[in-house]
Amino acid sequence: METADSTGDLHLDDVTVSYVPATPIQTGIPSIKDVVDEFPVGAAITPAALLGEHGKLLAKHFDSVTPGNALKWDATEPSEGTFRFADADTMVAFAQANDMAVRGHTLVWHNQTPAWVFLDDTGAPMTATAANKALLLARLEAHIRAVVGHYGDDIPVWDVVNEVIDESQPDGYRRSRWYEIAGLDYIRTAFRVAREVAPDATLVINDYNTNVPAKRDKLYALVALLKSEGVPIDAVGHQMHVNIDWPATAEVEAMIQKFVPLGVEQQITEMDVSIYTSESESFPTPPADRLLKVAYKYRDLFALYRRYAAEITSVTVWGLADDDTWLDTFPVTRKDAPLLFDTRLQAKDAYWGVVDPSRIGTVGTPTPTVSASPGASASPTPSGTAGACTVTYRVTGQWPGGFQGDVKVTNGAPAALASWTLGWEFTGGQRVSQVWGGAGGQSGTAVTIRNAAWNGTLAPGASASVGFLAGWTGVNPAPAAFTLNGTTCTTA
Repeated sequence: METADSTGDLHLDDVTVSYVPATPIQTGIPSIKDVVDEFPVGAAITPAALLGEHGKLLAKHFDSVTPGNALKWDATEPSEGTFRFADADTMVAFAQANDMAVRGHTLVWHNQTPAWVFLDDTGAPMTATAANKALLLARLEAHIRAVVGHYGDDIPVWDVVNEVIDESQPDGYRRSRWYEIAGLDYIRTAFRVAREVAPDATLVINDYNTNVPAKRDKLYALVALLKSEGVPIDAVGHQMHVNIDWPATAEVEAMIQKFVPLGVEQQITEMDVSIYTSESESFPTPPADRLLKVAYKYRDLFALYRRYAAEITSVTVWGLADDDTWLDTFPVTRKDAPLLFDTRLQAKDAYWGVVDPSRIGTVGTPTPTVSASPGASASPTPSGTAGACTVTYRVTGQWPGGFQGDVKVTNGAPAALASWTLGWEFTGGQRVSQVWGGAGGQSGTAVTIRNAAWNGTLAPGASASVGFLAGWTGVNPAPAAFTLNGTTCTTA
């Protein structure tokens, strides 16, 4: 609960607090990193993303991590010469333990830079003098040497400078405090020092709205200029904070094509897809049609990235799941749903837009069933005969009004199954609300689950598992019998 402002009074009475266990991640769905193998796919994270089910989700699906804030200047050097690396160190250690790479974000930015950086020797705000420029660039060099040097080869990619373009300016350069005091020399210095400290790292200039022609062209001109001077820019980063209606895929393709002649890598560094198209919109719950549009946007853009795999060397989404996204508070406070997994860490249609677009629209939609006798499977689709089969049923978590379960089925027949349908009855009034690892639903007391696209083949002795959420009242008895393709199984 929260009040509309930070000083509002709040009175609570007659409160009951109960524990609701975390929903386990879906282990029976493909890992994004296994499906998209043209380039690494990463996620920007906070320290909380390393814990519990969040950490499992991160490790299962992604090739790399980007510390969202832990490597920015205010986090690493809040006061001059005093460095803090604890949060970022933890993220790097997690990545190493899970065979993931790390993107360093970011060394120089006009935001989240402590005020002391722009104060002169007397403590007054800097003006554009030769002495202040020298002092500012010395501080910049010391900061980069300390931060990049601390991680060495552990961080092989750095967003060296971030958001330096303002296309409304005649020359295209953002009038940040950096630029006002040091001109373009702060960019030159940042890349030079980063290359000296990390000679093998990929050094990136990163910006947003690079699909907008005016901004794209200004960034192109800057990179061309700096590279002609020998500034070691290895890659251009396209943030790609987009929404369901913008930009058009053709506009993004033109963005990629623009930078090909420069001979630099291109990386998608901060992708998310907002459900909103204006600041005036707000929904208490993301509408289903907007979520589908998010999925189609991910489908189209990932298909484009994969076509340009010779140019795109990594893609990073800006967040792990919808329970922690910056778009919930920016540009206004409202609930957004811009990522691949929902607030309970379950795969959305957006996930399927990346992994298997044919599945878009099937998430959370029960498959129609017909009435069935106890334990029978409705509309079975046998391929081969089930013969012997064994089912293990577990309640993995239970709370007032709801529970989570897992059903594991093993093919005990001598022949393989090319598809399967699992059936059982809930006789205690339980109602299935969500299924993962399969597709199906409940009609009356009969529950019918079909295999998913990736786990339909069951060799002799092989097993498949499906998970589900369900509601219950009063009692929660286990099913008395299970069927596989219409044949009754042994219950383990």
